Amino acid sequence: MEANAYGMAALEDKDLENIKDGNKVPGNAAIISPGTGLGEGGLYWDGSHYHPFATEGGHCDFSPRNEADLEIWEYFKQKYEHVSWERIISGSGIYDISVLLRRVSGINEPQWLRDMLAKEDPAAVITSTAQKEKILFAKKP
Repeated sequence: MEANAYGMAALEDKDLENIKDGNKVPGNAAIISPGTGLGEGGLYWDGSHYHPFATEGGHCDFSPRNEADLEIWEYFKQKYEHVSWERIISGSGIYDISVLLRRVSGINEPQWLRDMLAKEDPAAVITSTAQKEKILFAKKP
């Protein structure tokens, strides 16, 4: 992520696509990238240039804000001692969240999906299936 931050520091306005207008005052910046973990990097502004630095921000505690978040936190706390954002958003977290959703909803995965989950990386299967099929759950008979 620090290498990505170095690349971000070298970009110019023409290299970026604006998603939402914000404050035009230069200041610190961050880069966040979920994947096998939750990568986070920072760039501090010295008044004329950005300077990248590495972080372990993905290991920050996940703090529940509502009942649904609390249920996620309790599930992960039982399974792992520390509940971090990385634990929830990373690849393995995708699978854990799907298991929790199935348990809470009472909905089972279809057999074809169960077979794929047993043979391939579960996070990759869930992600690609969600993108292609737009469904992951089949109602119980």
